[in-house]
Amino acid sequence: MHNWICAGVGFALAGAAQAGSFGPYAGAGYGEFRYERTYEVPGEILRLEEKEDAWKVYAGFRFLPFLGAEGAYADLGEVEARGTAGEVRARARSMLASLIAFAPVGRMEVFAKVGAAAWEVDTQLAGADGSAIQQAREGTNATYGGGVHMAVMEDLFVRAEWERVDFDNADGEFWTAGLMYTF
Repeated sequence: MHNWICAGVGFALAGAAQAGSFGPYAGAGYGEFRYERTYEVPGEILRLEEKEDAWKVYAGFRFLPFLGAEGAYADLGEVEARGTAGEVRARARSMLASLIAFAPVGRMEVFAKVGAAAWEVDTQLAGADGSAIQQAREGTNATYGGGVHMAVMEDLFVRAEWERVDFDNADGEFWTAGLMYTF
Protein backbone atom coordinates (compact mmCIF):
# COMPACT_ATOMS: atom_id res chain seq x y z
CA MET A 1 0.00 0.00 0.00
CA HIS A 2 2.81 2.38 0.93
CA ASN A 3 4.47 1.85 -2.49
CA TRP A 4 1.24 2.75 -4.31
CA ILE A 5 0.93 5.99 -2.34
CA CYS A 6 4.56 6.91 -3.05
CA ALA A 7 4.11 6.12 -6.75
CA GLY A 8 0.92 8.23 -6.90
CA VAL A 9 2.61 11.20 -5.24
CA GLY A 10 5.61 10.83 -7.58
CA PHE A 11 3.40 10.81 -10.70
CA ALA A 12 1.45 13.83 -9.41
CA LEU A 13 4.64 15.80 -8.79
CA ALA A 14 6.06 14.80 -12.18
CA GLY A 15 2.87 15.94 -13.91
CA ALA A 16 2.90 19.21 -12.00
CA ALA A 17 6.56 19.79 -12.86
CA GLN A 18 5.79 19.36 -16.57
CA ALA A 19 2.80 21.71 -16.43
CA GLY A 20 4.61 24.55 -14.65
CA SER A 21 8.18 25.51 -13.97
CA PHE A 22 9.94 26.61 -10.83
CA GLY A 23 11.02 30.20 -10.47
CA PRO A 24 9.67 33.67 -11.15
CA TYR A 25 6.74 34.70 -13.32
CA ALA A 26 4.97 37.95 -14.12
CA GLY A 27 1.86 39.01 -15.94
CA ALA A 28 -0.98 41.42 -16.48
CA GLY A 29 -4.73 41.06 -16.76
CA TYR A 30 -7.67 43.17 -17.83
CA GLY A 31 -11.26 42.57 -16.86
CA GLU A 32 -14.19 43.64 -14.77
CA PHE A 33 -14.62 44.60 -11.13
CA ARG A 34 -18.01 44.44 -9.36
CA TYR A 35 -18.44 46.57 -6.24
CA GLU A 36 -21.42 46.53 -3.86
CA ARG A 37 -22.07 48.94 -1.01
CA THR A 38 -24.88 51.09 0.40
CA TYR A 39 -24.35 54.83 1.03
CA GLU A 40 -26.61 57.39 2.70
CA VAL A 41 -26.99 60.84 1.19
CA PRO A 42 -29.39 63.32 2.81
CA GLY A 43 -32.90 62.06 2.10
CA GLU A 44 -31.95 58.86 0.26
CA ILE A 45 -30.05 55.58 0.45
CA LEU A 46 -27.99 54.85 -2.66
CA ARG A 47 -26.88 51.31 -3.42
CA LEU A 48 -23.72 50.96 -5.48
CA GLU A 49 -23.89 47.72 -7.39
CA GLU A 50 -21.94 48.29 -10.56
CA LYS A 51 -19.34 46.75 -12.81
CA GLU A 52 -16.34 48.64 -14.07
CA ASP A 53 -13.29 47.98 -16.24
CA ALA A 54 -10.26 47.08 -14.15
CA TRP A 55 -6.69 45.86 -14.58
CA LYS A 56 -3.89 44.33 -12.59
CA VAL A 57 -0.20 43.50 -12.82
CA TYR A 58 1.36 40.70 -10.80
CA ALA A 59 4.58 38.86 -10.13
CA GLY A 60 5.18 35.64 -8.34
CA PHE A 61 7.63 32.91 -7.53
CA ARG A 62 6.93 29.20 -7.77
CA PHE A 63 8.80 27.41 -4.95
CA LEU A 64 7.48 23.93 -5.75
CA PRO A 65 5.65 22.53 -8.77
CA PHE A 66 2.38 22.94 -6.86
CA LEU A 67 3.01 25.98 -4.59
CA GLY A 68 4.05 29.60 -4.97
CA ALA A 69 3.57 33.16 -3.73
CA GLU A 70 2.23 36.10 -5.70
CA GLY A 71 1.98 39.87 -5.28
CA ALA A 72 -0.22 42.17 -7.36
CA TYR A 73 -1.38 45.75 -7.83
CA ALA A 74 -4.96 46.16 -9.04
CA ASP A 75 -6.69 49.32 -10.26
CA LEU A 76 -10.32 48.41 -9.70
CA GLY A 77 -11.86 51.36 -11.52
CA GLU A 78 -14.56 53.85 -10.54
CA VAL A 79 -18.23 53.08 -9.98
CA GLU A 80 -21.12 55.47 -9.43
CA ALA A 81 -24.79 55.55 -8.49
CA ARG A 82 -27.33 58.37 -8.84
CA GLY A 83 -30.62 59.04 -7.18
CA THR A 84 -33.05 61.91 -6.76
CA ALA A 85 -31.25 63.17 -3.63
CA GLY A 86 -27.69 62.95 -4.99
CA GLU A 87 -24.95 60.72 -6.27
CA VAL A 88 -21.99 58.69 -5.04
CA ARG A 89 -18.74 57.76 -6.79
CA ALA A 90 -16.14 55.32 -5.51
CA ARG A 91 -12.68 54.53 -6.90
CA ALA A 92 -10.81 51.47 -5.59
CA ARG A 93 -7.22 50.23 -5.70
CA SER A 94 -5.56 47.28 -4.00
CA MET A 95 -2.21 45.62 -3.33
CA LEU A 96 -2.56 41.85 -2.93
CA ALA A 97 -0.25 39.18 -1.49
CA SER A 98 -1.28 35.53 -1.83
CA LEU A 99 -0.15 31.96 -1.52
CA ILE A 100 -1.09 30.10 -4.67
CA ALA A 101 -1.53 26.34 -5.22
CA PHE A 102 -1.35 24.78 -8.70
CA ALA A 103 -2.71 21.49 -10.08
CA PRO A 104 -2.34 20.19 -13.65
CA VAL A 105 -5.50 19.27 -15.55
CA GLY A 106 -4.62 18.00 -19.02
CA ARG A 107 -2.86 20.77 -20.97
CA MET A 108 -3.99 23.40 -18.46
CA GLU A 109 -3.28 24.18 -14.87
CA VAL A 110 -5.88 25.27 -12.33
CA PHE A 111 -4.91 27.33 -9.33
CA ALA A 112 -6.38 28.56 -6.07
CA LYS A 113 -5.10 31.45 -3.99
CA VAL A 114 -5.62 32.92 -0.55
CA GLY A 115 -4.04 35.97 1.02
CA ALA A 116 -4.46 39.57 2.10
CA ALA A 117 -5.45 42.71 0.22
CA ALA A 118 -4.42 46.19 1.34
CA TRP A 119 -7.05 48.41 -0.28
CA GLU A 120 -7.99 52.05 -0.64
CA VAL A 121 -11.37 53.43 -1.68
CA ASP A 122 -11.88 57.13 -2.41
CA THR A 123 -15.56 58.12 -2.20
CA GLN A 124 -17.36 61.30 -3.21
CA LEU A 125 -20.92 61.86 -2.00
CA ALA A 126 -22.81 64.75 -3.61
CA GLY A 127 -26.28 65.75 -2.46
CA ALA A 128 -28.80 67.35 -4.80
CA ASP A 129 -28.79 70.33 -2.39
CA GLY A 130 -25.13 71.01 -3.27
CA SER A 131 -23.63 69.35 -0.20
CA ALA A 132 -20.50 67.27 -0.78
CA ILE A 133 -18.52 64.80 1.28
CA GLN A 134 -15.24 63.16 0.35
CA GLN A 135 -13.97 60.08 2.14
CA ALA A 136 -10.79 58.07 1.83
CA ARG A 137 -11.04 54.66 3.44
CA GLU A 138 -8.32 52.05 3.59
CA GLY A 139 -7.76 48.73 5.23
CA THR A 140 -6.47 45.20 4.93
CA ASN A 141 -8.79 42.25 4.50
CA ALA A 142 -8.73 38.68 3.27
CA THR A 143 -8.73 37.85 -0.42
CA TYR A 144 -9.20 34.54 -2.21
CA GLY A 145 -9.75 33.29 -5.72
CA GLY A 146 -8.85 30.86 -8.42
CA GLY A 147 -8.39 30.40 -12.11
CA VAL A 148 -6.77 28.55 -14.95
CA HIS A 149 -3.82 29.10 -17.26
CA MET A 150 -2.58 27.35 -20.36
CA ALA A 151 0.71 27.59 -22.28
CA VAL A 152 0.54 29.12 -25.75
CA MET A 153 4.33 29.04 -26.13
CA GLU A 154 7.06 27.55 -23.93
CA ASP A 155 7.16 30.44 -21.43
CA LEU A 156 3.98 32.36 -22.36
CA PHE A 157 0.58 31.52 -20.86
CA VAL A 158 -2.97 32.81 -21.20
CA ARG A 159 -4.59 33.20 -17.79
CA ALA A 160 -8.16 33.70 -16.59
CA GLU A 161 -9.03 34.23 -12.94
CA TRP A 162 -11.58 35.35 -10.39
CA GLU A 163 -10.75 37.04 -7.09
CA ARG A 164 -12.80 38.30 -4.19
CA VAL A 165 -11.69 41.26 -2.11
CA ASP A 166 -13.70 41.99 1.03
CA PHE A 167 -13.63 45.69 1.88
CA ASP A 168 -15.05 46.96 5.18
CA ASN A 169 -18.84 47.15 4.68
CA ALA A 170 -18.53 46.31 0.97
CA ASP A 171 -17.91 43.37 -1.33
CA GLY A 172 -15.82 43.25 -4.48
CA GLU A 173 -15.32 40.63 -7.18
CA PHE A 174 -12.66 40.84 -9.86
CA TRP A 175 -12.58 38.86 -13.14
CA THR A 176 -9.53 39.13 -15.40
CA ALA A 177 -8.01 37.57 -18.49
CA GLY A 178 -4.45 38.18 -19.52
CA LEU A 179 -0.96 36.93 -20.24
CA MET A 180 1.67 35.45 -17.93
CA TYR A 181 5.35 34.96 -18.68
CA THR A 182 7.64 32.54 -16.81
CA PHE A 183 11.36 33.31 -16.56
